[in-house]
Amino acid sequence: MERILRTYNSRDEVSSDNLSIKLFLRSKLELQKHAKKVIDNLDDILKENYTFRVIETEVEAGSGSLPVEKIHSLAITIQSSTISANKISRDLRSADIPIFNYVRNDLVHIDLKAI
Repeated sequence: MERILRTYNSRDEVSSDNLSIKLFLRSKLELQKHAKKVIDNLDDILKENYTFRVIETEVEAGSGSLPVEKIHSLAITIQSSTISANKISRDLRSADIPIFNYVRNDLVHIDLKAI
């Protein structure tokens, strides 16, 4: 905890060691490259059964603590013609390595500012 707090050098300056700030400050190009890498590495069976797209989104910084701050982001969306978005979302969150996501407009979103 002390190590994390020390990344906040002052009220206005944060060290480059602060992972949260690094994630929030990634450019659209960096997020696009990350999305492409994720989708390119998916198994072909997944690609046959689900539709994956990259879309522009806005996320809330801190959610509960700063819900009014919107940050431009990209998300990978997942859709299936046979499985509901809620089931896909639940399965991703319950996986051995949970994948955090949200459902909006019947699409599962994996926000790239968060991964």
